[in-house]
Amino acid sequence: MTRDLHAEGDALWTSIYEAPGSGAPIGLGQVGRHGDGTDLAIISYANGYYLSRQAQKLLADEHGVDARVIDLRWLAPLDPETILAAVGEARRVLIVDECRITGSQSEALMAMFAEKAPQLKASRIAAEDSFIPLARAATLTMPSRDSILAAALEAVRG
Repeated sequence: MTRDLHAEGDALWTSIYEAPGSGAPIGLGQVGRHGDGTDLAIISYANGYYLSRQAQKLLADEHGVDARVIDLRWLAPLDPETILAAVGEARRVLIVDECRITGSQSEALMAMFAEKAPQLKASRIAAEDSFIPLARAATLTMPSRDSILAAALEAVRG
């Protein structure tokens, strides 16, 4: 398990493993949210959430962009009302998906925003359509902290 979020030794990604049955259950469709920013809502899950949290800090510290990061804890079924409530007052949405761009969860999210919230400008970053590379090349096709940062700045600046 990764222990650090922004710098070695910060322990901001550390969590205590609760005994089975002792933690609060996550309800069907429930999402998590980090921050209340209104410039941008970044929506992701799994490792994309971790990388988006790193990009969120750089957006604030280096670019003055106030973002919120939404953690999709359930991928199916999507709960549009819950997701839209989590986006709240954010003016733009960036979807971060480590799956390939074709056939990924980001397609369903883009369609959801087009149908349910066409006033929001939604964009996405996802893994490139490719074979699955091995070793160090495995991450070359996927979003990274820096590519998320670049996509977020493009989304905000237009």
